[in-house]
Amino acid sequence: MGIIAKQSIRGTVYTYSGAGVGFVNTVLLMPKIFSTEQVGLVNILVAIAIIYTQIASLGFPNVLSRVFPHFRNTDNGHNGMFTLGILVSTAGFIITYGIFALTQNYIIEANSEKSALLVENLHYIPVLIIFTVFFTFFDNYAKALFDSVSGTALREFYARLLILADILLYYFGYIDFEVFIPTYIAAYNSPAIIMILILIIRRQFRFTKFNKTLMHTHKKEIIRVAAFGIMSGFAGTAIVNIDTYMVTQYLGLSQTGIYAISFYFGTLIGMPARSLRKISSIMLSEAWKRNDMAEIQSVYEKSTTTQLIIGLFLFLGVWVNIDNIFTIIPEYAPGKYVIFFIALGNILDMAGGLSAMIMLTSKHYNLFSHLSFANVIFVVVSNMVFIPLLGLRGAALASALTWLSFTLIRFFFLKTRYSLQPYSFKHLKIIILAILAYSIPYLLPAFKNAYIDIFFKGTLLLGIFFGLIYISKVSEDINKSIETVLKKILRK
Repeated sequence: MGIIAKQSIRGTVYTYSGAGVGFVNTVLLMPKIFSTEQVGLVNILVAIAIIYTQIASLGFPNVLSRVFPHFRNTDNGHNGMFTLGILVSTAGFIITYGIFALTQNYIIEANSEKSALLVENLHYIPVLIIFTVFFTFFDNYAKALFDSVSGTALREFYARLLILADILLYYFGYIDFEVFIPTYIAAYNSPAIIMILILIIRRQFRFTKFNKTLMHTHKKEIIRVAAFGIMSGFAGTAIVNIDTYMVTQYLGLSQTGIYAISFYFGTLIGMPARSLRKISSIMLSEAWKRNDMAEIQSVYEKSTTTQLIIGLFLFLGVWVNIDNIFTIIPEYAPGKYVIFFIALGNILDMAGGLSAMIMLTSKHYNLFSHLSFANVIFVVVSNMVFIPLLGLRGAALASALTWLSFTLIRFFFLKTRYSLQPYSFKHLKIIILAILAYSIPYLLPAFKNAYIDIFFKGTLLLGIFFGLIYISKVSEDINKSIETVLKKILRK
């Protein structure tokens, strides 16, 4: 896992640096500065735009992941794939804008009573869509060129720094909320502009002619991959974002604000998986091309152990401090079990390792798309059942059940079809070690100051958990990372 491990670590650094900034924005500032309704507005605008963007992308990110290796040729601009991507993204936005225009009245009618603030700001959604769809293309194009870090750094870290500046401008009275929203959207959209500059500097922003022979040879595959990419991309995004929209419809924008802040804590657990998946898609495509099942098995197995370790540590870090969190933001206390269920769902997904990417890069990617679309139906129906019964907890429970079902389906498919089975006794050992590590800070008396208690319990958990992981040698990759960090510390 040389390239995968290296870029995954760099991506994780940016992701968690961004998570730190995001924590300041989302937990320390926004709940104190804005009303729950205003927080809800910011999150629902982005959630709606992301869902539309998956349609606007027209499945082209999947084409880059699966077909790009056949077109790779630096000298001639990769046989016109960049040009094709620009054309597809432009066409996709035009189609999506038409869909938005047709559905706009429905959104207005559905939200006019409980979420009037959303209706007033609905016109910002097309702006979010066009920048997001092009950023998605540029990011995936860079990923196809073995750079999974730039897009992560821009979206997860630098954009959040700009958002932080925007929040502070509002806090100190330099702008009002009517100005805050468009400047927030400008900050959110800025990575698309910067990605253009990066590609220009690297001489990869090149409109080159199509290689007609290659295009003809792979035409059917491109169309097929793109078609199923639309389904799987839309499904994957809808599964993550549809609950936010349904909470808005059922419970109103104020409850959406509480749900969004709580959801943020839960999604912290799944962040490392994003960086790993970004670079692994290209590597797995190359392995499938060579029919190197041993390499796929190795990547699959290592990914399950690494992600389970990191996911459990982050979950325990959040849950051991759950009371401290709501001491800091008490008005968001109804979201306690939203955090629990969303975090649990992310752990289940991470424990599945790279099973999703293995399916997506295999010849059975179309089955993945059908399963993803079925999961959208599952998450919508489960939200319709559980939100009226359990409120915010119901939406989070529906998401957790969706992650569980999809993870199990992927596991059984890869096991029966390709005899890929990544689990062993060491996975159970990891869970036992996690419980042991959690029990010590949990049983200790708490400091009166919530911030000091968070720092103390988090630091203690870090030392105990990774100490046990290192001694038990359950993950070669984690042990190497620990040794690298220790060597750097000792040199200083």
